[in-house]
Amino acid sequence: MRLSVGGAAALRLGGCRAIPAFAPPSTLARWWLPALAAAVLCGCRTTITLAPQPERLLDPRDALIRDLGNDMRRLLCEAGAIDAVTQRENRPARLAQQRRQRELDLWFDRHNRNVSLEDCRTPEDRANYRDFPWVMANVDFLKLPYRQRLRYLERIATWFAHAQDRFGISLDRLTGDDPWLRQALAARAQQVPVFRARYFGRQALTAHGAVYLPEQQVILVNLNLLAQWPEEFIDSFEHELWHHLLPITDTAHISRQPWTEGFVEAVSELWSEELRAAEVLLHPRELTVEYPLQSAWASLCLGMDAQATLRHLAGLDDRAAFASRLAASPTPLGPSLALQVEQSDAIPPSRLARLNRLLNQWGWKEDDGSPMDITRYVARDRLDAAAIDREFLEDKPFVLDLVRAMTVTSLQDLQQQVPADRIQQSVHLPTHLADNLARVLAYARDPAVDFSHH
Repeated sequence: MRLSVGGAAALRLGGCRAIPAFAPPSTLARWWLPALAAAVLCGCRTTITLAPQPERLLDPRDALIRDLGNDMRRLLCEAGAIDAVTQRENRPARLAQQRRQRELDLWFDRHNRNVSLEDCRTPEDRANYRDFPWVMANVDFLKLPYRQRLRYLERIATWFAHAQDRFGISLDRLTGDDPWLRQALAARAQQVPVFRARYFGRQALTAHGAVYLPEQQVILVNLNLLAQWPEEFIDSFEHELWHHLLPITDTAHISRQPWTEGFVEAVSELWSEELRAAEVLLHPRELTVEYPLQSAWASLCLGMDAQATLRHLAGLDDRAAFASRLAASPTPLGPSLALQVEQSDAIPPSRLARLNRLLNQWGWKEDDGSPMDITRYVARDRLDAAAIDREFLEDKPFVLDLVRAMTVTSLQDLQQQVPADRIQQSVHLPTHLADNLARVLAYARDPAVDFSHH
């Protein structure tokens, strides 16, 4: 276990948003009522149409968004104590949920909000411990006035309606004319994950928006984030959706693609550009970039050759083939970026020294307080995959900071070959991704202090 001084390695998992003004509830909900009534009467789930369907057959890829929208609506109605058919508040259900939430909150206070399952000696304590993250998942959302909960439900439904109409088209714009890549993403789109509400952390509020569990194909969402920042909530499950569509790695094998979070974030931002264009007048969103250092690295690759990058992420091309495609670029950046991709996990002595220096500057120390040394994660001048996979399961923040440090050193080496202005001229990115890349390139040239955002 490593120590981080001053919280330098704390994750930035969400941001502050102003709650927008919402229009009165639209007639969109009326489309759901007949199907929802059938679902309630028969006691089972059914497919609920988010919007009137055109005459054409629904693109199978768009069907993913339809099914996710149905599942999200089910979840929000349950969590918000809103009757799915009448759209009225189910006050007895709300009171019962809040009563149990108060019980668990007091129980956790008695344990100083620091308790493990091993500390629970009685059946009641064990039941409370297991219930806590699920029962508390909507505690802030449920405190909102009924009409505000209803407006939020409509806001999320509007996003899914827009996304359903444009999902397949936006995928085609990303993949170009590559049939193998289109097929790979279409196959993933046929596997529909489900939503579950989850309370993250033990404090009164957490900004952690969502988590994708690849083994279960479940997206855990923080409904308390919806209560505070609905646009951030949308951004969070957009990101997690791409964890599903691009199964780059799993939690047990982070070494296969250490920059997973950055690539998912950058791809998600590229894909959602078209969706934002359709909704900007009704619901403007401040555009932010999570995992900015990782995302800058990913943006470089996507900005150079999005199709080649996606083929690599989808498992169609190995790293050597990916680097070869980047090297074929006529720009000066192509060959230099290809070299950095090929050598991304190489840690010769000179790079090892820089990585150790960065991690120590960011507050990491050995257990005994001595300077951090990552030699034990290196084998034959390369990142030791088995060692880093084990460490990720035990200490995720440390591994993410190590990846950040590797990103900085790669960008330092890249700028030794190609100046920053030439790098930026060689890639084509949306403005907010381009701005993030510019900031990170400047930071890499002088990383004396920790980057302000994780």
